[in-house]
Amino acid sequence: MRASVSRAREARDLGARVNCEGVPRLPAGAVAWVLDDPRQVPYLMVWKDQRSEKVIEAVRVCAYSRSDSLDWTGWLEVKRTDGTHVLIRTIERPLPRNGGKVRFVVCPLCQKPRRTLYGWRVNRTRANSVFLTSWECWECAGLRYASEGGALRLRPLPIVLEGRLFVIRENSLRPESCWPYVFVNPLDVKSIL
Repeated sequence: MRASVSRAREARDLGARVNCEGVPRLPAGAVAWVLDDPRQVPYLMVWKDQRSEKVIEAVRVCAYSRSDSLDWTGWLEVKRTDGTHVLIRTIERPLPRNGGKVRFVVCPLCQKPRRTLYGWRVNRTRANSVFLTSWECWECAGLRYASEGGALRLRPLPIVLEGRLFVIRENSLRPESCWPYVFVNPLDVKSIL
């Protein structure tokens, strides 16, 4: 039994690996702001790279509606700067207590309600590289969490006390997630640049 678990872990670690934490994410909470805004104005969402502070993604998000007989409530349009756009469905689910509700975004591929969709997909032909795609859940995009498969490995921390060397092992820090800056007025983007 132990050998099969070991082989399963090794197989999981093979291939391209891109962590969810470094990929721009479209959270259901920010989407709820857009849909619940009575003004029905488009929002601008901008993601920056944590290391270089450069803008890596920018989209316009607005509530979607059409004047046909279908019910388009809870749908939104996400439009990138290159002109590509995708329609994303949201659903509200009741919370277990006090009559509250929470909004989920629905992955266009697997149709499962999720708290977050990701705008990049793993490029299987090159290690640790991604390409732009429609907004998908982490499973459909082929992403992983940093804590999966031992990616947050123990690192040695040498300490010298009273002339003796001790090595303490501690976990690597979990990387920060790539959350969007959300703007109603596009001119406010200058504040983060």
